[in-house]
Amino acid sequence: MTNQTAGQSNTRRIMLVIGLSVLVTSSAASSLNLALPSVAAGTGATQSQMLWIVDAYTVLMAGLLLAAGALGDRFGRRSILLLGLSMFGLAALVASFVDSPITLIVCRAVMGCAGALVLPTTLSVVTTTLPPERRNTAVGTWTGLAGAGAVLGMLASALLLQFFAWNSIFVLTVILAVIAITGVTLVLPSTRAEDPPKLDLLGAALSLIAISAVVVAILEGPDRGWTDGLVLVLFAVGVIAFASLIWHELRCDEPMIDPRVFRFRGVEVGTVSNFLVTMGSLGFMFMFTQYLQFVGGFSPIQVVCSVLPFALVMIPASRLTPRLAEKYGARTVMCGGFVLTAAAFVIGQFLGTDVDVLLVVLMMVIVGIGMACVSPVATTAIVTSLPEEKQGVASALGQTARSVAGSLGVALIGALLNSGYTSSLSEVIPANAPAEPARAAEASIAAADAIADQIGPQGEALSSAASQAFVDGLGHAFWGAVAIALAGLLYAAVRAPRRGSRSTEFLEP
Repeated sequence: MTNQTAGQSNTRRIMLVIGLSVLVTSSAASSLNLALPSVAAGTGATQSQMLWIVDAYTVLMAGLLLAAGALGDRFGRRSILLLGLSMFGLAALVASFVDSPITLIVCRAVMGCAGALVLPTTLSVVTTTLPPERRNTAVGTWTGLAGAGAVLGMLASALLLQFFAWNSIFVLTVILAVIAITGVTLVLPSTRAEDPPKLDLLGAALSLIAISAVVVAILEGPDRGWTDGLVLVLFAVGVIAFASLIWHELRCDEPMIDPRVFRFRGVEVGTVSNFLVTMGSLGFMFMFTQYLQFVGGFSPIQVVCSVLPFALVMIPASRLTPRLAEKYGARTVMCGGFVLTAAAFVIGQFLGTDVDVLLVVLMMVIVGIGMACVSPVATTAIVTSLPEEKQGVASALGQTARSVAGSLGVALIGALLNSGYTSSLSEVIPANAPAEPARAAEASIAAADAIADQIGPQGEALSSAASQAFVDGLGHAFWGAVAIALAGLLYAAVRAPRRGSRSTEFLEP
């Protein structure tokens, strides 16, 4: 076997292990979404507890990403990856046996902490282990798997729920975690920064407080109201902690993440572009799955199959776009991606109360290609802008931007959807309708459908009006997503360099 063939074989083995590790953790964010009714029946969870069964994972992972990324640089990337996967599998094993909602929330929180150890570490393994000529394609593969993992997680859950109880989702997670641990042990080399900085414990604590407070505020805002006291306090805590983090890091001899790195164009462009493309795309996916369920009447498995083209397109496209950026320039590829996502959101204006499956598939394909044009190039820009001893933190920057942006996109675009729905439905509900049912119907299409089932012959008219109102609200929300995509297009056109993603222009202010 020639050295080149051996190198290619080793790269494939490393990427198989990395890919599985990424999928195990990225899919967990959405794997329970379809199972919540069964979880509630099995554990007696309240509505608030069900929200935290889902959100505990997101909040802890987002808050710990930066700190966890630094651990791999300090203590060795394989060791931290093994620790993260072991924690992940153990927490999933416990979750597969519990019948208490509080215990399940704790398990999901531990899984979130473990996911924060795994995701940035896997990317830093790619950027420090693989030969330079293969890194950009590998980064694209990593980004595609991380982005498509949520859809693949829902697909696995939908298939399992057809035949097994909800805890089978955690059993599958345990099996995959064990396989990934075995692969990491046998395949991955042990790497760490040659001269790692000391642990910045205060910086890690401040980043956890800042990011977690903001994410929780964003998650609670739509339900409590954006002027609610708790929401405002959380935003204030987040802003104060973020300002304190910047102040501390600028004065620290060995900071976790020096804010001055954002003077490098690659870090700035990569972080902002990841934020904008994720905010628009995940907000779109959130309202789109609701449309398929409430207006189209799709079953969970039908919903997942409808959005599956997004994942099937994004994964292979993400491998290609970093090379296109080298050839045609990062600016060209990223602007093209934002144009495609904006076009998909404009197409959404043609959706009606009768679901057009071909239109659905077309939109999913376009959004998948658009996101593949932006996110891998943006991620490559970040990791190639920082030195090897900071690859863990560099890897965490893009993922942190995506985590916060996903929550913000769902909140803002969801708010536009709800506002449009309420406004449209209030115009057709008779003035003499009972006040309580009218308010409930205006607040939620699910409530409107439930009321429609109870009021006899008039129910069909209410259900049809609610579906049309939801489509009207969807139109408002799509224009919001278009605005986000156009903001990304304008930013990339101004700031992204013309030359390739590995160009030294990314290192310039």
